[in-house]
Amino acid sequence: MKKIALILILVLSFILVFKPGFVYAWDDCVFGKINDEYPGDCARYIDTDNDGICDHSQPTPEDRDSSQPPEQKNLVPKEQPVIKKTNDYYLAKLAMTLLLIYGASFLLTKLGKISIVQHRRFWNIGLTLSFLVNGLSGILLALNIAYGININLPFKTLFWHVETGIVFTMLAFFHLVWHLPYYKSLFK
Repeated sequence: MKKIALILILVLSFILVFKPGFVYAWDDCVFGKINDEYPGDCARYIDTDNDGICDHSQPTPEDRDSSQPPEQKNLVPKEQPVIKKTNDYYLAKLAMTLLLIYGASFLLTKLGKISIVQHRRFWNIGLTLSFLVNGLSGILLALNIAYGININLPFKTLFWHVETGIVFTMLAFFHLVWHLPYYKSLFK
């Protein structure tokens, strides 16, 4: 009972701390923007007073100049642009390639050409490397979005974040299948 109460308290605390819609500060844009209009230049865009301007890029409502014309005060957000779908990621190709390579290594294990230890070591190394690349690229993207820190790399960070995420997910699925008896025993 104590564990359930502790988990509920932690979950509720997390929700209250990270609940979207709260403005913890006005006029604190990390990019130095002033009156940043909808949709905003970053992921931190928030508009609690519905004036079409990011709250982080303007002073508190009490400190604003009251001589602003009324049409400026009640801006209606512009329509969001239509996002064009493109096939820039290789989900199906990566998934099929990994399944084929896994099938081949599994077959080599069954034929006795490689040991089960070598088979699992190879896939665990792949799991670890894909996790590291995915995690580091995620941190780089978060630094760019949240703090405006842009580290220029000779490749597209978002592309490789998504691609390694696909690989990581597939390899995590293989790993899950290996350890399925362990996970089943948790629910007995």
